[in-house]
Amino acid sequence: MDLAGQRTPVTLYACEAADMTFAVAFAALEDPSRVSPALQDWRRAAQDNLGASQVRPVDFKVPGQTPNPQSSLLHIQGRRPDGSSLSSQVLLAVKGTQVFQVTVLGSSLDPQAAETFMQSVRLLP
Repeated sequence: MDLAGQRTPVTLYACEAADMTFAVAFAALEDPSRVSPALQDWRRAAQDNLGASQVRPVDFKVPGQTPNPQSSLLHIQGRRPDGSSLSSQVLLAVKGTQVFQVTVLGSSLDPQAAETFMQSVRLLP
């Protein structure tokens, strides 16, 4: 994937449950100056992929994260190519020079399941 102007290997784990997709993606960036631009790229891609009609950032801290102004939890409303509605929560976070995107995606999200998933994220040493 292109992140911060360079082709970057990204690891993705995903599963489906209760008509929702739960995913964790991460990439190791060797250059600290690429971290913020990489998060901006991931945010833009998440919004573009959903054809975002509404994006609401929410203040959210991940235990163990490295502070970064681009880290955030986004509630995104969009549409599939067929026009049906799509909802997503996308968490963008940093640990050192590793960037993370944690996503819940579905036609409608179970708020409790999405919150439990996001609250379970820990970026440990």
